[in-house]
Amino acid sequence: MNIFSSKLFRGLSIFFIAAITLFFSTYKLIESPAVWFDEGFFEQAGMNLALHGVWGIQTAPHVFASLETVSAGFPLLAPLALVFKIFGVGVLQARSLMVVFIACLVGASFLLIKREAGFFVAAASALLVATFPVLYGDGKTVIGEVPGLFYFIIYLLFLSRSFKLQKKRDIFFAGLFLGIFVTTKISFLLAGLPAALATIIVYRRHIKFGIQKIILCSAAFLSPLILWIVTQFGKTDSWSVFIDTTFRHYETGPAGPLFVSNVIKFFTEISPLYLLVCSLIWIVSIVIRLKKQREIPVIETNALFFCALTVGIFLLSPGWYRYFFPAQIITFLFLPNALLQMFEFFGSALRRHMLSLSAGIILLLAALHSYQTGFKSFVADYYHSNRTARMQQEFAAIDTKPTYFIYNVPEVVIFLPNINYYQYANSHIRHAPGLDRIGDIARGVPDRVIVYGGAYKGYEQDFALYQPIETIADRYLILARTTKKQ
Repeated sequence: MNIFSSKLFRGLSIFFIAAITLFFSTYKLIESPAVWFDEGFFEQAGMNLALHGVWGIQTAPHVFASLETVSAGFPLLAPLALVFKIFGVGVLQARSLMVVFIACLVGASFLLIKREAGFFVAAASALLVATFPVLYGDGKTVIGEVPGLFYFIIYLLFLSRSFKLQKKRDIFFAGLFLGIFVTTKISFLLAGLPAALATIIVYRRHIKFGIQKIILCSAAFLSPLILWIVTQFGKTDSWSVFIDTTFRHYETGPAGPLFVSNVIKFFTEISPLYLLVCSLIWIVSIVIRLKKQREIPVIETNALFFCALTVGIFLLSPGWYRYFFPAQIITFLFLPNALLQMFEFFGSALRRHMLSLSAGIILLLAALHSYQTGFKSFVADYYHSNRTARMQQEFAAIDTKPTYFIYNVPEVVIFLPNINYYQYANSHIRHAPGLDRIGDIARGVPDRVIVYGGAYKGYEQDFALYQPIETIADRYLILARTTKKQ
């Protein structure tokens, strides 16, 4: 019996991938990477829901702004609030939820590809994902990318079943998880929904659903969308603010030069170039199959559209790699099968060794991923950090009697020992939560101000009534009011 087809080998393969995922996702969990702005925004949104039952960001004691400028929706915030409700509020609790999402993403990815291409291709795809350093750099921190990708994979699973089996249950869940996916994060709404619609157009002749099934799918999709609107926006919120926040989020200037600058990155910087090469292999394999008149699975077409639109969003963004990270993960899922298709096409010599060649390339890439994750990556840079532990210890020791103003450092809120605080958080230059509260500092309303040390230097005049009295974790300044309230 061939050892590679034995149950023992398959079991060991799954165990190995699971062990890698568990190790990298839990190692230095609260320290690597450091708690940062967006994570703090989402964590306090989950905290407010758990403690106060409010979908919002606190801007003053017992005063909340809506989530209209927050890029993550209830599919991330609701599970986070549930964790806080059961286990208490803290970075460890929040990131433990992200470990679950990482594990679910890797597991769901394996199941999806196994259904389409078999065990070994699925194991190779899961191995590439499980060893990829950005999965942990962007996945351990509490943001929407990994949860959204998990929901996307589940949607693709039910989409595949819907086209093959035509069952009402599968059609319902395909619509439901598409709705959950696109409401997890604004960029998923912008890329995921058009990708799904484009897929429907391409495969319209293959759709044999009756009107009842179409209504069922539409209702399932709209349910999360309606829930997102209800939880994300207040009664007085304006759609123009949401659109402005979404499309002009960073005030990056003219789109043309920004687009050109980001395109150049795909030929001059390693991470974008890596995505470009993997994507080209995938696209070439699709072209080869089309030339051979082979049918492209519906999930692969949907995934390709999603990746293309995701890269498009990146090209019009400030150029942060996190914006094309979802496309990297999805590309890895289809890369092993793409390699097999290419080797099969290019001559009999390569065809005889296509399994060995493909396996060798995948193992080499997985080894490089693992080395980066362990030693040379964003997440590895924080393995020796103790910033979060220091923040927990030092913020727990601050005086709880004064009122505090959290000035554009939303990540510190989850460390505060009480809720007696004001806040301004510049998530968008014109529509920031607490923008109307900045004047409270000039009037000396809060007793103390917490600000990032680098933001205070050179802007001391903005805090004229306050003087530094304490430094937290060598990063944050606590300023105390030196005169009476005006």
